[in-house]
Amino acid sequence: MRGSGGVYNIYMTVRTSIRGGLAGLLLFVSGMLEVTNLEAQMVTEDAASSGSTIEFFAVAGVLQPLANFTTNPTSFGTQISPSLTYGGELTFWSSDLLGIGIMGAYAPADMSAFNTQLSSPAPTDLGSTDYMTGLLNLTFRINSSGSASALEPYFTIGGGVRRTLVDGTFDPEVANSTDPAATAALGIRVPAIAGLWFRGELRNIVSRYKSPATGAMSLQNDILITVGIGLR
Repeated sequence: MRGSGGVYNIYMTVRTSIRGGLAGLLLFVSGMLEVTNLEAQMVTEDAASSGSTIEFFAVAGVLQPLANFTTNPTSFGTQISPSLTYGGELTFWSSDLLGIGIMGAYAPADMSAFNTQLSSPAPTDLGSTDYMTGLLNLTFRINSSGSASALEPYFTIGGGVRRTLVDGTFDPEVANSTDPAATAALGIRVPAIAGLWFRGELRNIVSRYKSPATGAMSLQNDILITVGIGLR
């Protein structure tokens, strides 16, 4: 009986130890799950808060108009010449994927002429043209992964106005104008150091110009190729 009693006591001790160990293990696992859940919530909150940011980019590049400004088959046509351009954009990111920005750009271009009939040579100089545009942009980030996760590809759609101020032209079809414009762009942002970013962008600005002399409308496609440096 004593022997059986000793075995019984050993059995009870082992069972109690196993139960205690299991209970401790369960408490440990439960605690780890709670900590993991808390950390996940903190990461989510941090990500949500980090998504709301403001950034500013100064940009410079090239303006390349693709369409003629005016085309008169009885004399000559006009076009805005390629030019350097510079400007800036201020963007508010409401989340990690969506931003709303205001952009302005300026190009000190020239107005040039081209022949539309061989018997009437086109003038060589039509003066300067101040090209200005103000745009409201809606920008979408494109998530990347792997080795490219630090890069930020994006695309933009928006609208605004394009203004041209001519100086020195004697063509009655060319005058100062302010026209509605639509825009679309593709680009990429690259992080540098301490909140400093670089970006490259290809943008198309679409507008219409109406000649005050003839009432003729021409569709304008102005390409802006820019690089920029900014702070976020």
